[in-house]
Amino acid sequence: MEEVKKIYSCYGEYERLIRHRMEFYINLRYIKENIHDKSLKILDLGGGPGRYAVELTKAGHKVTLIDLTDFHVKEAKRLSKEEKIKLHKVQQGDALDLSSIKDDSFDVVLAMGPFYHIKKAAQRKQCINEIKRVLKNDGMLFTAHLSKCAFYKYIVREMPEVIDRFYENLIHIHSHGVKKYSDGDLFTDNTYCENAEDILGFMKKSGFVNGEVIASEGLVDQIEDKLKELEKSKFDMIAELNYMFCKDPRILNAASHLLYKGVNKK
Repeated sequence: MEEVKKIYSCYGEYERLIRHRMEFYINLRYIKENIHDKSLKILDLGGGPGRYAVELTKAGHKVTLIDLTDFHVKEAKRLSKEEKIKLHKVQQGDALDLSSIKDDSFDVVLAMGPFYHIKKAAQRKQCINEIKRVLKNDGMLFTAHLSKCAFYKYIVREMPEVIDRFYENLIHIHSHGVKKYSDGDLFTDNTYCENAEDILGFMKKSGFVNGEVIASEGLVDQIEDKLKELEKSKFDMIAELNYMFCKDPRILNAASHLLYKGVNKK
């Protein structure tokens, strides 16, 4: 995981979620709509700078944030102080080893980053087993994933003139979820991509039920730049319409980011 640490030691995830405000809006709204009780114990695993953790704390929940990098741990502490709220706990840690946490400690687990970067099947299983252990029976799990078309769409939009540099790797991602060889990009070298069926199958096999996957950007995937500076009233109208489409199975595998929800059964 050292390569992933390098990525996020200088990567502005807080700023990314500001730029991609629709992704954050849909994910947060969906999470809130599915956790009905108040004062739940929530683990934000791989929680980055704490945007989800802060909002869920504001909603009355008791949130523990764990992140791989010291940079994001410091950012989460700074953000919570800035927002005048107190996260229950913020600490550095690895999603593959939650041995410091007792079994059945949380009502809800968010893993909004780990499954982007765990490429090996054995480690993905290790991660989900750790989550399953610390999550209570009937607890709710939310996980974020990158789709197999995410990088293709980005390259075609931003730099189609260099498609030849990425061509073989994009084909390999479509077939295997990972690149065939390094092309010098640290982020994509350490990324795992999957489609909705892959996610649902993996989670079902891991003992989660009532699984559902949504498209985190709905129908505005890859055009979010146009919404970045939009006034709130107009953004809210677009967001409300867009939220109606995010669960449509016909668009899932054409989305760049996917969000899974499931219930833990032990």
